[in-house]
Amino acid sequence: MGQCECAKEENKIIKVDNQTNNKIFIALIIIIILLLIYVVNKKC
Repeated sequence: MGQCECAKEENKIIKVDNQTNNKIFIALIIIIILLLIYVVNKKC
């Protein structure tokens, strides 16, 4: 029983880590897109 509970807790932590990693990844993509738009607008 104890080992199963530990495994469940670890899985919860892994899921939370994946969610935060996805948010960071999405934020980086948005920043890159905004920078590209900024550079293109400056050239025009």
